[in-house]
Parts: sequence; structure tokens; C-alpha cells
Amino acid sequence: MKLDSHGRAEAEPEELVHDAFLAVMEALPRFNPATAQFTTFVYGLARRRMWLVARAGFFGVSPEQMHRMDTAQRTPRYHHKDGCLRITIAPTADREERLSVRRVATIRHRLPRADRRLLDLFLQEGGYYAAVARCLGREPHSVRQRFYGLFRRIRAAV
Repeated sequence: MKLDSHGRAEAEPEELVHDAFLAVMEALPRFNPATAQFTTFVYGLARRRMWLVARAGFFGVSPEQMHRMDTAQRTPRYHHKDGCLRITIAPTADREERLSVRRVATIRHRLPRADRRLLDLFLQEGGYYAAVARCLGREPHSVRQRFYGLFRRIRAAV
């Protein structure tokens, strides 16, 4: 989905991914394997959070403000009093200064080297357990269980 028109700012892909990752890690305690698959749970949360952050950047509000407005079923105003759209350039701050990037880097740094490499492989393979299992020469079920344990440790670190 794309936000067409002239918004206030564009959300950077890396910012969207890091913010969605943090949202998923915070929501992991709510995951119930009896009601949904893990991939469906993660996809729904990540998609919703990325869309929320992108819309918040478009309207020039914080993601928390956008969430409150969505909950109240309101759309933020983005017009000037004289009727033209307000256009501002996206901030050019260094990506390392973003809070979400720093939080993910801190969490990742706390992990043991083997877990960091496993997480990098998982991201490199697009989040597919079967592809990671093929690379490691293991059964997909054992790799999935190892990732569940890794995600539990990450959740405990947050």
C-alpha cells in the first residue's frame, strides 16, 4: 500500500522495519500457538505497525498520536488555513540517531555471537525457517524451536 499525495515526510524503510521489530517483540507474550501460526501473528503485527508509522510520517504526527487518532476513528488534518498542502522535507538526521535503530542495536549486541549470526541468517533468508534449515543442514522443526527460544530471550531482554 502506498501513500500518494504530498505528505509532510516519508518514512524510511529501515525505520519501519526496526519499529515493527520492536512492536513484535513487545507483543510476543500475547502469542497463543493454539489460535494462530507464529508467522501469521508476526505478519499482522508488523504490517499494521509499518502502516501506522508510514501514515504518522505522512501526516506529521508521532506513531502514538496516530494510534490514538485511529482508535478514535479520526483522520489528522494536514491542510494549511489557506487550503494548500503543507510540504516539509523529511529529516536528514543520521540513521544511527534514531531511537528504534539504537534499541535494536542494543538488543542485538546483548545476544551471544552464535545467536546474532543465527538472527542475521534468518533476516538474510527473509524470515523463512525452512531456508535457514537448508543452509544449516537441519530439520525445519528444530530450527523453528531454536528461533522460538531466541525470540523468548530477546523478549526477556526488552
